[in-house]
Amino acid sequence: MRVDELRAGPAAAERPTPQASTPALVGWTGSEATAYLPAFVPPFIATNKLGMALALAVVVACAFAITALANLHHRRKQRA
Repeated sequence: MRVDELRAGPAAAERPTPQASTPALVGWTGSEATAYLPAFVPPFIATNKLGMALALAVVVACAFAITALANLHHRRKQRA
């Protein structure tokens, strides 16, 4: 049962699920989970476990890349 079906009751199963208009990774894979949980829990409770794990991995990679580039820029600026 999907998360929106649990919230809206049995009538929600009859309505089509709207698709994300942006190509966001979570929307593209159709993953749904809930917030306010430790970071390691969502892949286990998501509707699409692989999609949620992939989305979290991409977020970690992006955060690492942005931080590494900012640190590299700062170090080069200090040397000059």
